[in-house]
Amino acid sequence: MLIDRVLGSVAILLAAIVGVVSWRYGVGAASLPGPGFWPLLIALSMAGLGAALMARPGPAPSSPAAGASRWERFAVALGTLAFYVLALEPLGYLAATFVLLVVQLRWVEGRSWRGSFLTSALAAAISLIVFRAFLNVPLPQGMLPLPRW
Repeated sequence: MLIDRVLGSVAILLAAIVGVVSWRYGVGAASLPGPGFWPLLIALSMAGLGAALMARPGPAPSSPAAGASRWERFAVALGTLAFYVLALEPLGYLAATFVLLVVQLRWVEGRSWRGSFLTSALAAAISLIVFRAFLNVPLPQGMLPLPRW
């Protein structure tokens, strides 16, 4: 519980520093944001999350299950990120992102197979549309032909 309060205080302190610096850059207006607009919003969010961390009650004491370790999940998460970096060009954005999300959701987060596949397919497709159609970001095509927008 003490660590939550310390981390929350540090988050609020850092948010205050980022907020002051972003204000000096100029926030602008809602219709024409300045260079400090997004950093200020991030600082406000960070301060709110820090305050929530300080205010929440501590976790109930529990004994860890025998043999249960979060290192295996961490290793799987790290391995899939390494796979993603290596497979992005040959497989392409859509396939590599789908595989990354399935593994992350199924083995790291423990979601069901059905939920992992559905969420991964939707997230990969939606992010592809956002990056290609709206943001005009060139993405690796790989083995699947991607539509031209």
